[in-house]
Amino acid sequence: MSTLRHQLKQIYIYKTFKDIEMPIQIILAKMELYGFGLNKEHLVELNDTVTKLMANISKQGFEQSGIKFNMQSTLEWAKVKKKLKLTDNSPHLLVELVQNWRKLSCLRNTHINMYLTVENDRVYCDSNTYSNTGRISMHEPNLQNIPKDYIIEDEILSLRSAFVSKSDQTLVSVDFCQIELRILAHLSKDSVLLSALTSPGDVFINLSSKWHNIPETEVCDELRQKTKQVCYGMLYGMGAVTLSETLKITQDEAHKLISEFKSTFPGVNKYFNECLIQCRSMGLVKTLSGRIRHFPEINSKVPKIKSQVERQAINTIIQGSAADVTKMAMIKLDKIINQGILNSRVHLVMHLHDELIFDVENTVLDEACSTIIKTMESAVNLCVPLPVKFRKGSSWGDLK
Repeated sequence: MSTLRHQLKQIYIYKTFKDIEMPIQIILAKMELYGFGLNKEHLVELNDTVTKLMANISKQGFEQSGIKFNMQSTLEWAKVKKKLKLTDNSPHLLVELVQNWRKLSCLRNTHINMYLTVENDRVYCDSNTYSNTGRISMHEPNLQNIPKDYIIEDEILSLRSAFVSKSDQTLVSVDFCQIELRILAHLSKDSVLLSALTSPGDVFINLSSKWHNIPETEVCDELRQKTKQVCYGMLYGMGAVTLSETLKITQDEAHKLISEFKSTFPGVNKYFNECLIQCRSMGLVKTLSGRIRHFPEINSKVPKIKSQVERQAINTIIQGSAADVTKMAMIKLDKIINQGILNSRVHLVMHLHDELIFDVENTVLDEACSTIIKTMESAVNLCVPLPVKFRKGSSWGDLK
């Protein structure tokens, strides 16, 4: 241990190891041992609904195509598309039917069937924190991969509703709002971004208003959504090609959007450039807590490799720092819960990146909610507020 301590101190990450990475292992271990409640009856009902929908969709699909074919088979579907002169993007009922059938097939075969084999009424997962960015991931099973609710033929399909609280408890979800954007504002000190994140109202309407130089009242839903996608595209190091595919626009239009974004938020572009210069010099980047990720190919002579590594470097700083903030919030919460009336009455059951879900005894529900919200919003000191979104319910799919 002394050798490890010495090695970590030499590269200035011992404090991160001692104050964040080690305490978080205990918290995750407790989460794994407590498990997440599972409603098997809901799973059986959902499975029956999905099976009936798949049979109905298959019948409609065969009527539309005029032949029977395996909707799961890429080869058979390709033959049908060729015969009917369709593509995967054609506005045709058959294309929609096949897409819905495959979505249902994935829901049933990948998720429902697996959880139906769980022996008791609780799911126990494994967690790890050794990802490149420091984000916590889950496996065996991966609850972070449970799909959101969706509607097919007027049926609401909610796998998340199968994950429930104990009978005398309530699930409480607290989710950081735009945490990665707030991390970027804090690190870049961009004045326009700081102003948008400290002003009242919808963040992306505010940003869109500043970007396009129009009143907030003139920002439509489409413009807001486009602004949001570009913002997160820049955070994830998205290039013009990927952005054009995401927004379904030309690459020239994507280049123009990126250029406009950089000119509207010059502090962000300046910060990104500084990060890359430092990375080229040192061969690494650091997150908010001091976590290090090395990039030995940052100075690659191959343009494709170099641009990919540059995107990864920026993404690591932002995404890794967001993971730092969530971990720090978890550690502070755990200490507070262990010391008072909430001890043994509040249990972490789920970590979904920027969102934490707790199983809370109803007798302390109000106090627990107040404590969790207050602690998460004050987890770290940033240049901008760190608001959270609060929801509660009897199941994961029922959170409101």
